[in-house]
Amino acid sequence: MDEAYKLNQPLTALTGTQGGKNFSFASISHSNVVIETIKQAEDGDGIVIRMYESENALTKTKLTVNMPFEKAYICNLLEETESEAAVSGNSIDVVLKPFEIVTVLLK
Repeated sequence: MDEAYKLNQPLTALTGTQGGKNFSFASISHSNVVIETIKQAEDGDGIVIRMYESENALTKTKLTVNMPFEKAYICNLLEETESEAAVSGNSIDVVLKPFEIVTVLLK
C-alpha cells in the first residue's frame, strides 16, 4: 500500500518554508493506521481528521495533533458526533476495527 501512495500522491516541494525543519500536523502511533484526510469541518466549526485501519487488525492507537484544541469527538462520515474521545494532552485515543474508517472532529 505504501508504494501505491508514493506513485499516486508524489511528494510536493513548497517554496517559502524554512529548510531543515520538519513539522507534522498530525501523526498516528501505529503503521497500519493511515491518516487519509485532514480538512475543515463541513459546517466550518473545527478540523476533521479521517483515518482507516489497513491490515485487518483491531488497533488501539494514539492520534497526536500538533495544534491546540479543546475537545475531540468521534464522528460518522457525515461528521455527526457519536461520542467524545479520550484526550491526554495533544493525543487522542482511537480504536479502529479491521478496515474501519474513523472520523475525529477537533474543536
